[in-house]
Amino acid sequence: MDVFFCDSKFESQMSTSKARRKAFGAERAKKLDIRRAQIDAADTLADLRNLPGRWHELTGDWAGHLAVSLDGPYRLILAPTTRPELPDGSLDWGAVTAVVLVGVVDYH
Repeated sequence: MDVFFCDSKFESQMSTSKARRKAFGAERAKKLDIRRAQIDAADTLADLRNLPGRWHELTGDWAGHLAVSLDGPYRLILAPTTRPELPDGSLDWGAVTAVVLVGVVDYH
């Protein structure tokens, strides 16, 4: 899957394991390492949907974005670069081959 970043600062924070530890702390960085490896290994979002971490679509202010659990209330937020839809109007996870990583957020 192709991965893009919302801004250069977040891209820098996510560039290496060391940068993730410095920006987010050791525990969260370990989860980010796992999530990044999962995203890099996936061909489409459908490959991620049933992996550990509760990959899910968001609603409300975050509509159009997806989230995956990290530690505690923190989530890695991502958005598909395109929004292919199924006939019922829901996101076609199998057709999404590129995402934008938005940030690490506690939206609760």
